[in-house]
Amino acid sequence: MGATKRIFKFQNHGLKKSILGFWSVILTINILTYILMVNFNSKIKIGLFSSKDDIFSIVGGNIMPIFIFFIVYGIVMYHEDFALALSFGFTRKDFYKSVIVNNIIVTLSFAAIQVILQIIDKYFVASLGYKPMVEFGIFNTATDNILFIVLTLSLLFLTFVSITNLIGVLQYRFGYKFWIGFGITAITLQILGNFSAKKILGFSDMYQWIWSRFNSSTAIFLTFVIAIVCYTLGYFIIRKANIRK
Repeated sequence: MGATKRIFKFQNHGLKKSILGFWSVILTINILTYILMVNFNSKIKIGLFSSKDDIFSIVGGNIMPIFIFFIVYGIVMYHEDFALALSFGFTRKDFYKSVIVNNIIVTLSFAAIQVILQIIDKYFVASLGYKPMVEFGIFNTATDNILFIVLTLSLLFLTFVSITNLIGVLQYRFGYKFWIGFGITAITLQILGNFSAKKILGFSDMYQWIWSRFNSSTAIFLTFVIAIVCYTLGYFIIRKANIRK
């Protein structure tokens, strides 16, 4: 456990600056958007959970940049930290346990920040005389308990990060061959199954589909299964990977 703690501190050395920089940019964009709303009396509808109705959320637009951050985070971690950690004498198992702990903390903190911002957004938009978006598919900021919303969103983030972690592992071990295989698979699915790029990459749609088809307990169980499967596959792949210089 001591090795895991040491490598955890090692992994978070640069990550803290990245997270601080990310949220600084996001908050700046949110604030500037609010200023535009107040000064120009314009409704700007953005966000992954956008609505065709006359409702909107400024902070809802943070979800897509968060997903992009997680994609980069999942891939860069192995290229920047994996080989260096092993050169310091840490085992692959220690590194991977630290990755999982790191992922849980990052996703939980991101979810907490985003939920707080969405609740503030709800009241701010309403104070301007507009109808705020409160229904986000897997939770409702007007009716659901804040703890439930944080846990639900953190679980969505963790499931997504488990997938990006697996992508990071595959990309690290197989390099450009992984992306060639990914492209061929996507094209094949599109030809044979009439899958669009949105359906192939529509993680949020998949998550909302699971949430809408099952009760909360079953949906939580299924998303945990997805995360466990992805992390398990990632471990068995990374323990056989050659060290890249």
